[in-house]
Amino acid sequence: MREILKIPIKPEGLDEIHQHLERILDPVEVPPKINFKLNLMIEELFVNQVEHGSVEDDSYMTIAIEVGDSTIEIRMEDSGPRFNPLDEPAVDTELPLEKRCQGGLGIHFVKHYADTVSYQRKNGKNIVEITKKFR
Repeated sequence: MREILKIPIKPEGLDEIHQHLERILDPVEVPPKINFKLNLMIEELFVNQVEHGSVEDDSYMTIAIEVGDSTIEIRMEDSGPRFNPLDEPAVDTELPLEKRCQGGLGIHFVKHYADTVSYQRKNGKNIVEITKKFR
């Protein structure tokens, strides 16, 4: 099963993403822990674009979700400024909160929770691909 969503890059787009994910993943009986991780990874990458990406009113993100027998593949594509989340420095999660630099924790979760994650810039678009096993 494959679904493609075209979501405006605006804060309210997040609700639409969560609704689509619920509709897509519930019939597949994805374990709650994996469902949480998928939602968090997509949310973090989407929110990064809302906060740091394109400022055009008509900007959107295309999210393709493909559910296989044991793996979910997600492809997130936008035409905002070049941003490779994999280039972001690692967050030192051992430091006390008051000593940590602000930001980067969402990308840390993406890198940590995904089974594979890749980035490419192609035809003026940022493309992040994530795979996650659920069985």
